[in-house]
Amino acid sequence: MLILIDDLDQCVTTKTATPLARIVSHVRAGKLDRDIAGGVSPDASATLALRAQALVRPSTRRALARTVEQILEQATTGRAPRFVGAQIPIRRDRIMDAADALQMLIDCLRAPGPLPARGVARVRVLLTDGAGPLYYPNDTDDLRATVLDAVEQLHPINNW
Repeated sequence: MLILIDDLDQCVTTKTATPLARIVSHVRAGKLDRDIAGGVSPDASATLALRAQALVRPSTRRALARTVEQILEQATTGRAPRFVGAQIPIRRDRIMDAADALQMLIDCLRAPGPLPARGVARVRVLLTDGAGPLYYPNDTDDLRATVLDAVEQLHPINNW
């Protein structure tokens, strides 16, 4: 069951997720993550609500934390990651400059209790955006500031 908020009259309604909504939320995960990270309410649609539920699962949070750890380890040691497949080269210099912020991010993702979907979505977008500050040499965003913003979004007190 999903809880959806109708923005027009602030009426709370419940709706059972359809198989189609589940498929769409999986297939369009990247776009939905960007929408949630950008501030679109997960309550705006069934697909957004399903994606938000998937993002905040402990297993998803652990997987994201492991990915950040692997990136930090690769930047520190210079060794390629243990997984096989296509890989975009990381920006070691930026990652080393943001190492303390990345460790804070890992700690937040591993913390017990619920986390806001928006913060987790920001982490996922950071990790999957090949044109972002983790990977793309010509990106002008400050990686440390971007990571600290994600950490800030992971604190439930700031996202009421």
